[in-house]
Amino acid sequence: MLWLGSYTFTLGPFLSLYFDPDMRHHYVALKESRWPTLLICAWGLCLLAQRNVPPQSYLRMGRWAIHKKTIYRTLTRLLPFAILALLATASSTRPLLTDSEHPIRICVFLLGMLLVTLRRRPWSFLRPTPKLVVACRNHLYRLQTVQSSSAALATSGTRLLTLGTTHTSALTTVPPNYPALVAEFRTLLRRIGREESSWGNRVVIAVDEVDRLGTEAQALAFLSEIKGILGVPHVHYLISVAEDVGAGFVRRGLPNRDVTDSSLDDVVHVRRCTLGESAKILKRRAPGIGDAYIVLAHALSGGIPRDLIRYGRRLVEIRAAAELVELPEVAQALIVEELSETLAGFRTLLAKQQWGPDTHGVLKSFRSLAAHLRAACPCPDQAEPLRLAIAVFVAYEVEGLADEPRRLLDEAAAYTCLSLTLLDLFCRPAFNRRRGQAARHADGDPDLLAEARQELAVSPYSARALIDDIRRAWELDPVSAEEPRLTVTIPPPRGAACGRHPRA
Repeated sequence: MLWLGSYTFTLGPFLSLYFDPDMRHHYVALKESRWPTLLICAWGLCLLAQRNVPPQSYLRMGRWAIHKKTIYRTLTRLLPFAILALLATASSTRPLLTDSEHPIRICVFLLGMLLVTLRRRPWSFLRPTPKLVVACRNHLYRLQTVQSSSAALATSGTRLLTLGTTHTSALTTVPPNYPALVAEFRTLLRRIGREESSWGNRVVIAVDEVDRLGTEAQALAFLSEIKGILGVPHVHYLISVAEDVGAGFVRRGLPNRDVTDSSLDDVVHVRRCTLGESAKILKRRAPGIGDAYIVLAHALSGGIPRDLIRYGRRLVEIRAAAELVELPEVAQALIVEELSETLAGFRTLLAKQQWGPDTHGVLKSFRSLAAHLRAACPCPDQAEPLRLAIAVFVAYEVEGLADEPRRLLDEAAAYTCLSLTLLDLFCRPAFNRRRGQAARHADGDPDLLAEARQELAVSPYSARALIDDIRRAWELDPVSAEEPRLTVTIPPPRGAACGRHPRA
């Protein structure tokens, strides 16, 4: 009944204006005055347009762009004051504002607005706190506090003689042990699930970022600890875990069972985005982005949505900061930047290994590549020395290395080989034409570039084989083992030698 009373008190004062004979006598003067009537119609149209304005609708005035909703909102707030000013200044319409019953109408209207506010945002004395909310707060309060109480009694006589007794008692709640805590929490969840289920709702408890706990063993230990609160009727758990944790459930107990197999009902594996899905994500965030830039961001990210958005944002930043407009320049700047950062991380790991005198060749090629990356210029005509340095490092072979240094060098070489392939694909002219020619081969699908990026997490050797197949489909020269025989000169740091791309 609160909604009926609120709307009655809100609309009643306006309806009474029509049935008041004194007010109807003054309507003739309002009809003869054109400006108040036109402003009232304009106010109604602005109010309607404010609710139906599109989200991306702007009014451009030179270098300024103002959202149309802001304009309509300002007009709807100013027009009522203009209407009242016109009605008050004209002698024929002034009686419309000075009627003796207007104070009562205003009080009734304000009462109706108060009831509308109370209906939308009920106060505590009108709607008491639900019992389940009180139970949840009491349970949380017990977990966070230690309760204690004390009492004292003292009696005293005159100044010469004082007799007194003091008695102090303390009550401290015993912290609940694990079985009692689980039992209380399950009882609370059962009450919540039963009540919400009676209303046709579901109770979903989301546990996110379990992999942030640390290692895989720590994540599995956490799942083992919360097993006691699983299985409550009408209560569902949504737990996000890393791939290595969820792989134990997917194996279905092969070769042995772990905590995931007995704790989770099902595992939904979030796969990487396809090229079409990546295009939808980037076009929604950056309308007008070209297909070639989408393929580049998709290949570098491996189809991971988070990395895809990061690379898409970085492409826009590079184009805006360096004023680059051509695909070869933008692609080379981004690929060189990512390769330089990745090899810097590998250099830190390689510095922790033990090296012999016969490994200076591969380390020299690594150092030479790092120097070329620091001095690289986005100009396509200056990319050949960088490509030569990359090819030398990728094709370099060294014998007699330990397992750990060998693994690090093979991983770095595989990632560098993928970067070289991306440079050969995107830093040459006529990308769309070459893409159409490669589509005639099974390994010419651009989506395989992202798959090769994902394959690097499995094995650098299988990734190298996939990259070689992609290069053959795109008619690129293979990276031969004879490349290390070429001489690569370490370039000086790039300054202002390039007029188009000076380095600060």
